[in-house]
Order: sequence, then C-alpha cells, then structure tokens
Amino acid sequence: MKNFLLFSILIITLVISCQPDEPDTIIQDLCDQEAVIDTDIFKYDSSSVNIISVDLKQDCLHIKYGGSGCDGTTWKVSLIDSEFIEGANPTRRDILLQLINKEECLAVFTKTTSFDLSPLRIDGEHEIVFSLKGWDDDITYLY
Repeated sequence: MKNFLLFSILIITLVISCQPDEPDTIIQDLCDQEAVIDTDIFKYDSSSVNIISVDLKQDCLHIKYGGSGCDGTTWKVSLIDSEFIEGANPTRRDILLQLINKEECLAVFTKTTSFDLSPLRIDGEHEIVFSLKGWDDDITYLY
C-alpha cells in the first residue's frame, strides 16, 4: 500500500508540473504589415484610395479600403508615415494609405489590411494622434 501511495503522489506531481502556465499578458494581434516612414513617398504619392473604415486594436491599425479592379489580388498597399512629428500635446503624425493598383477592370472590391504602428512610436511618449489622409477622424494610438 505504501508503494501505491508513493506512486500516486509521483504521478500527480508529474501531471501538475506539466500543465502549461497561464499567459500573463494578452497575445497581441499579428499585423499584416509594418508602417513605413518615408518622406519622399508621402510627399509625392498621387494614389487615390477609398477608405471605408479604420479600427485600432492594440498596435495594429486595421484599414478597410476599396477600389476598382479585376479581383484585387495584385494590389499593393502600404501605410506611409511622413516622418514629420508635430510637437503638439499629444504628439501628432501624418500617415497615408498607398494603394498601387494596375488592374484595369471596372468591378469594385474591398479589402482590409492591418499595419503595425509600433515602428512609429516615439521614445518617452505614450500617445500619438494620427491624421490619415482620406479619413476625417483622428486616430489616437496609446502605447
């Protein structure tokens, strides 16, 4: 009986020790792409894109946009930051959604792409207000 009790305690200890720990933090969204800082692209971009909705989830800015094309599979999209940092409180930055669309069909499609905003963080700051070209409302990013 003594051996059975020791064996049972050993098995219970092994089972308990092999249980995975609960995560301490919430797993962040995985973004589709990173935002890019490029003054030249921002300054000279002439693309036009219809922004339908914007949703900020943790570090990921989800942008739903639309345009005409054949099926949208060849579209290339980027989130471009002007690199200009306005010293207001809170800090402000200008961004734009660049859509490169060479499709020549007349059908209309919508897509949603998410962008990681963490490369746009500013040391010592915990809040940035983004002004997205083509979107009327400011986007407040807290980190």
